[in-house]
Amino acid sequence: MKNLKKYVHDFYAWLKAQKKRFELEKLRQHKHFALILGICGVIIAFAIGSLLLPSPSSKAKIAALQVITLADNVQNYYRAKPNFWGLDTTSALKSGIFSADMNVSGVALNALGKPTLIGNGEHGDTIAPGVQGFDIIYKDLSRTQCVFLLSFPFSNEQTLALSQISLINGVNDIISFSWGGIPSLLPQPKFAKKYCAKSNTIIWHFE
Repeated sequence: MKNLKKYVHDFYAWLKAQKKRFELEKLRQHKHFALILGICGVIIAFAIGSLLLPSPSSKAKIAALQVITLADNVQNYYRAKPNFWGLDTTSALKSGIFSADMNVSGVALNALGKPTLIGNGEHGDTIAPGVQGFDIIYKDLSRTQCVFLLSFPFSNEQTLALSQISLINGVNDIISFSWGGIPSLLPQPKFAKKYCAKSNTIIWHFE
């Protein structure tokens, strides 16, 4: 009888231990499952964010198209005038030539967040009387941004008024790209890489 009681006691102790072990294992599985769900949630959130937020290349594309939009806005604003006399960045901001997304608290910035000027030459000087063209200037461009913008494949319609592109890279003298010239306007990226440096200014000249 004494042995039977001991056997029953040991058996219940074993059952209790097995139950506790099962509960611990179940708890560990729940924690593991919760961890997996958490990691999956982070991955999904990152993926969605990556899809919704513009990539560097999409921002560069917007910045490229902003050049054409600015040129069109200038042409439309001065259509009834004999020339572009008085045009510069300040007057362009006041007259609404820069769209709302490019006018950041009175400072002209493109989609890349880089300084943008309108006027004559590298510093966007005010257009003097009799001058028939104007420049759109992007400053402080990285090498990657420079290559993308310099070689951006504008359509024939978009480049009707574009006569020249100038590059100031801080290494060489001003490099001019023109239709039929060497280097040619809108070079392929592999050629643009030869000219872009660490910090660059691109000037689009329109007439």
